[in-house]
Amino acid sequence: MTKCSNKTSVCKSFKILGSGIGFTGGRYVAENKMTAARRAGSKLYNKVDNNALYEKFKNKKSIKFILGEITQGGDKKTTAFEVSRTKLVTPKTVKIGSQTIVYKYAYNVKKLINVNGEDMDLM
Repeated sequence: MTKCSNKTSVCKSFKILGSGIGFTGGRYVAENKMTAARRAGSKLYNKVDNNALYEKFKNKKSIKFILGEITQGGDKKTTAFEVSRTKLVTPKTVKIGSQTIVYKYAYNVKKLINVNGEDMDLM
């Protein structure tokens, strides 16, 4: 099992198997699927904002993606999610050690339950 930042062994590893912008990959370690999905969604929007390959997706209100578990000995289940983001009225500033991190957006992730073939083709 992968170790989490809080040194427990209940963390799992996930990766993006497909997305509405065409990105696959990454490694997201978290205690549960929703936390990993929030991190993955944040990374997808980061790609849209900062990578010329994904620039054409800047006007998307939400991004759908499939997250799969890659933990050794894990269930290897896949789940579809949809992430959207809203700009914070006042950016949140957090200081971790000597670094200061500014959060400008809030990410809303929801699990897609009824995913039909049409939605899967978009990813």
